[in-house]
Amino acid sequence: MFKLKNMPLDVFNNILVTTIPGLEDIVLDDLKNTINFKEGIKCPNGLRGKVLIKGVSKVSLERLLKLRSIERIIMLLGSTKIAKKREGLHAIYKYCLKLPFEYFITPHTRIAVISQREGNQEYTSLDISRVVGQAIIDRIINEYGIRPPVDLDYPDIAIYAEVMNDTFMIGIDTTWPYALHNRNYRKYIHPSSLRPTIAYALVKLSRARDKELILDPMCGGGTILIEATLTFPHLKAFGMDVNQVFVKGAFKNVSAAGVKGRVILKVGDARILDKEFPNVEFDRIITDPPYGIRMRPRGLKELYERFLRSSLSVLRDNGTLTLITIQRRLTLSIASKLHYRTVHLRKIYQGGLYSYVIVLEKRVS
Repeated sequence: MFKLKNMPLDVFNNILVTTIPGLEDIVLDDLKNTINFKEGIKCPNGLRGKVLIKGVSKVSLERLLKLRSIERIIMLLGSTKIAKKREGLHAIYKYCLKLPFEYFITPHTRIAVISQREGNQEYTSLDISRVVGQAIIDRIINEYGIRPPVDLDYPDIAIYAEVMNDTFMIGIDTTWPYALHNRNYRKYIHPSSLRPTIAYALVKLSRARDKELILDPMCGGGTILIEATLTFPHLKAFGMDVNQVFVKGAFKNVSAAGVKGRVILKVGDARILDKEFPNVEFDRIITDPPYGIRMRPRGLKELYERFLRSSLSVLRDNGTLTLITIQRRLTLSIASKLHYRTVHLRKIYQGGLYSYVIVLEKRVS
């Protein structure tokens, strides 16, 4: 992971962070509580999954790296308008040649350029990588008289370059090679594991507060439970799954996360929560139920109906049930019949699918 050395802080007064498309507002809120900046832009140039913050008064990379909602942090060196035609590549080269790469690249620094492209340009992301890489090499040769090594597999520094329609942006990917959703606590990987950044977002959207009691009745590998207890230091959580193997895996992850004393796990059926928790009332239920891709429609409907109905018996008045699913119509239809109130609905993009985060509130009886 890249570490700032002797570079002047004002070189990095703009930062680009990436996230799951659909969670940009959550990221922006987290950033506002972490560092000072003048302007935050969700989806710059119309691109979902990105947040651009401008006028950062002080870089605190260590604090940024602790944010649970983001995937990558790009410390931007600059951006400029660029032509979509082939000659735009020459403009990219000239722009990069003027940037102070010698602040953090020496003749012995292994470099790689990771490029992306969005739009209808006459050049590819590989073309962008080539010209940016050449500009960096030429700049270092001009400064030191020595060519720096290129290593695409094991670089010391990964340079981020992207053309978004008619805008070129370049910076340093401080999170290379692993995005921040790769949590160290994931010792067991559930077959349909939920990305931790999404699990964190579910917790935030659920209206959970510290010292509350939450339940994930289809907990899989325990990701939601862990993200909740790491976010709120005095929150207590119950986790349950019908599959004993998953519960054992969740226990490994909970232990690795250091929250074992605050998470209680058991094997049980989410369709009969009144029997599984006869004397417990939860503030929040947060879960990632089956989407029905490998389940017959009748079985899926029965699962959702019984789960939502039984949730009412263990959820306190005005408590919330938060879930993520591709079954938006089915969920909202059942929730309406059971007199839940829908308090939040949003679409996100994950794993090649558009999913919906639905937050339901139990009405006062």
